Amino acid sequence: MAVKRVPMSPVWGHYCRWMLVGAVALVLCTQGTGLRAAEPEPLTATMLVSPSKYSFSSAEPRCASDRKEKGTASCAEVCVRVPSRARIADVKPYVREYGETQWIEVVPGEETPIGWSRFERSYEVYPSKKGSKDVCWQFLNWDVKRTREAKIEVLIEP
Repeated sequence: MAVKRVPMSPVWGHYCRWMLVGAVALVLCTQGTGLRAAEPEPLTATMLVSPSKYSFSSAEPRCASDRKEKGTASCAEVCVRVPSRARIADVKPYVREYGETQWIEVVPGEETPIGWSRFERSYEVYPSKKGSKDVCWQFLNWDVKRTREAKIEVLIEP
């Protein structure tokens, strides 16, 4: 394991070891005689969701369940691949208008603050390739003019 000197603040220098545990990067730093583990960065995925091809009716917006049935929204699953043994601490959904810079955290199952879009009530976890699993959250956009960006952050327990 390589040891790198990484300045963590303008006042003190820390000696840090970088470790990759699955898809989580851990940084162990020493300062004086103490040893601490930095908080792991969340794993993220972002998806561009095009405007809906269908005019919204009074019915609840929904995704098409198959090719024969038309949905009333453009839908996308936003997924992050994590190690199969990883324990998920938290998953947070975010949204923004296409081209904007600020992400807005949203309440799952409710219409987003930017309107005409939402994340489903909860995320799903699916087995994936050997040694991994996918954390996915369905996003619906029923606006017929605006493209949206949907993002999820997955935090894994250390």
